[in-house]
Amino acid sequence: VAAVARELGARAARATDVAAKARKQQQAYLQVFQLYQAQIAQLKQATGSQPAQLVASYRVPDSDLALSATRSDDRTTLTLGCVPDDSAPLLGPQGFVRGVTPLNVGITLNLHV
Repeated sequence: VAAVARELGARAARATDVAAKARKQQQAYLQVFQLYQAQIAQLKQATGSQPAQLVASYRVPDSDLALSATRSDDRTTLTLGCVPDDSAPLLGPQGFVRGVTPLNVGITLNLHV
């Protein structure tokens, strides 16, 4: 019984030691991460320009579903929309989107001056 108690005590001590080392390592990672965040913020402030933005969208053929993804300022946004194409009957049997490219790809350019 005493040997089992010593073994359990040794295991508990090892577990406590491992947990302490993990906390210490997490704190070190957190400090490095905070340093990088501060450096990125300084760079953004120094440049003074608008952040770049990447946007991609896809409309599923013959449906009202549209998927778009936006990447800007270290954030990614995915949007799934259900937008009816009211002008579909006006575009003829092939439609404008299917007539431009077989990939259903479109380009949008926004300029902010």
